[in-house]
Amino acid sequence: ERMGRQRAWIYAALLYAVAHVPTLWALRTTAGILNPLIVVAALIAGLVWGGLVRATGRVMPAIVSHVFFDWAVLVMFPLGVATSP
Repeated sequence: ERMGRQRAWIYAALLYAVAHVPTLWALRTTAGILNPLIVVAALIAGLVWGGLVRATGRVMPAIVSHVFFDWAVLVMFPLGVATSP
């Protein structure tokens, strides 16, 4: 309440991105290079979902959007699953 609704959703998106920082090491390359793609994607998604909540005044559309996004990512781009040619 102290920071106001104008900035709170941005801070929430930043915290959502920070929560994904451990994936930098989980998804590093064989050469040990860290991959920030998930953290950047989490920041963008957090801003989108936070903006959706802010625009609609309801959290359910963001939850449904997150579920569909997770489903699409897990089905279309499964991580760590070896595929045979």
